[in-house]
Amino acid sequence: ATPNVAGGYHFTGWTEGGTEVSTSLIYSFTATADRTLVAHFAINTYTITATVFFTGHGSVDPATQSVEWGGTASIDLYPDEGYHTAYIVDNLIPVTIADPYVISNVTSNHYVVVYFAIDTFTVDASVSGGHGSVDPASQSVDYGSTTAVDITPDEGYHIASITDNGTPAPVADPYVIPDVKEDHDVVVSFAIDTFTVDASVSGGHGSVDPASQSVDYGGTATIDIAPEEGYRAISITDNGAQAPVADPYVIPDVTGDHDVVVSFAEITSTWYLAEGSTAGGMETFVLVQNPGADPVSVDLTLNTDQGKKTFPQLTGRVIPPRSRMTFPLHEYVHSWDVSTVVESIGGEVVCERSMYGNSRNWAHDSIGAAAPAPTWYLAEGCTQGGMETWILVQNPGDSTVQVDLTFMTSSGPAQGPQGFALAPHSRVSFDAGQYVTDWDVSTMVTSQGGNIVCERSMYGNSRNWAHDSIGYAP
Repeated sequence: ATPNVAGGYHFTGWTEGGTEVSTSLIYSFTATADRTLVAHFAINTYTITATVFFTGHGSVDPATQSVEWGGTASIDLYPDEGYHTAYIVDNLIPVTIADPYVISNVTSNHYVVVYFAIDTFTVDASVSGGHGSVDPASQSVDYGSTTAVDITPDEGYHIASITDNGTPAPVADPYVIPDVKEDHDVVVSFAIDTFTVDASVSGGHGSVDPASQSVDYGGTATIDIAPEEGYRAISITDNGAQAPVADPYVIPDVTGDHDVVVSFAEITSTWYLAEGSTAGGMETFVLVQNPGADPVSVDLTLNTDQGKKTFPQLTGRVIPPRSRMTFPLHEYVHSWDVSTVVESIGGEVVCERSMYGNSRNWAHDSIGAAAPAPTWYLAEGCTQGGMETWILVQNPGDSTVQVDLTFMTSSGPAQGPQGFALAPHSRVSFDAGQYVTDWDVSTMVTSQGGNIVCERSMYGNSRNWAHDSIGYAP
């Protein structure tokens, strides 16, 4: 007898009258009478084995199971914290990752291997607003690991803020993220460095403004210096180091904090020299004598058609006792109109001003004036016979003054310029020949709004001779 076995089943044996007579698929016998044989069948069962690759980091359940033919097997996957299922191999064939991993319509044994891998996260870093950089801009980081972002501000800038996934974070370089368990978006912003510039006065007799200011990196700080009347600044120290005396005191390209201290001293004597020109090949020298027994410090301030000019080489110059110093103004300015104010500290000085022109074919000289005044008289002058007469008016003050000129001639008075606005710390030259022609020309100069200093120069014979004099102020 031979049974017909259906798919998914297998033959288990023959019985007769409830007694097993054979387990062979083909049962052979000699029939001597009727017999009733019963064939027995059972469904196929298959073993499903699941394991984790030797690197570990997770588990599977169940590790083994028996599944009938056509049945379904299910395997639960349990990665360790911070890990995930990387891939699944079933009977050496990679399959789609799923949890649980389900095998439908089982018709054979299965050997399933599960591979787990650590989770990785992306840490991005960027700059908002420029002025610096971050490195790296993007990186992949394993679960639980620590990462760092290097932050480099541009010169003169610093880290202003750091946000991590939109939340403000402590400012640090490098910026460190420990125990990474998610993606991070780090945004860094930079701000320009700022510095404090403080200014103060030592010993009084003047002021500085501003007393304190905040200056951006690379910016310029300016400090206005205002001595009391009769005083001048004699010393400026910047962070303890001696600096040139200047008003205003300017600090360019600020890259650190500054502490500026200004000292003032009483002016012992002041001289005003209205005439001077350094254009057209002319030379102007200011001659300062110290007749005393002690050194004297002098400052020279130039009043030009462009206003006040000061130079470090003309500030705080020390003249030894009983000696003379010469200052060539043509080495500092190039102007037709140059007047000078000389101030001394520590002793009295005496000042003259000499001028040369036309390849030194002519020259003239005058002592200075001790003080400005509102009215000046200049007796000499001539505008005929090819002669030139110039009236030189200096405004050493801090305000614009109105200047009037009246010429006094052999025919009586003649009106010159009226209401001329002379700017502070400047000089103007009036050519008398533009207003009057006479062999005899004297001049009266008056001012409103402030005091002035006046000289008169004359030239003749095509400027082959010249002379000059300070005016008289009653």
